[in-house]
Amino acid sequence: MTHNRLDINLTPLLDLVLQLIMFFMLTVNFVRADQTHAGVDLPVVQSAMPLLNTGENLVFITVGKNGERIANGVIMHTFEDLQRHLQARKDEIRAQSRGKPLDVVVVVRGDKDASCGHIWDTLDDCSRAGCHSWQLRVIKQSG
Repeated sequence: MTHNRLDINLTPLLDLVLQLIMFFMLTVNFVRADQTHAGVDLPVVQSAMPLLNTGENLVFITVGKNGERIANGVIMHTFEDLQRHLQARKDEIRAQSRGKPLDVVVVVRGDKDASCGHIWDTLDDCSRAGCHSWQLRVIKQSG
């Protein structure tokens, strides 16, 4: 009486899992690229509310120490530059939503040393460009 022993080869499964892990690690880094800027230190606060909406309808604008506005690594010098960027992102978001009405939310990341006037001017310009919902990014102090 002979017994046939069946061996399962797990190497392809392990390769697949490793490839999926690498894919997700790379994807996370690409998604976060437009949300950060190396030269900006966010202000630290003791209490902050979490973001209410973390969907694809967010537009990130960074305000640097000297008031420069940066989006996707490009400095926007004028209101028209900001308006063009916001309109392009709104069109992109609407195309991705397949016609569903989505409210575009501008997320402003202001440097802790930027003046309140620069932040307010950015929010005002976003409002004039047709984006009336906004959020401010900060770092919540633990403890």
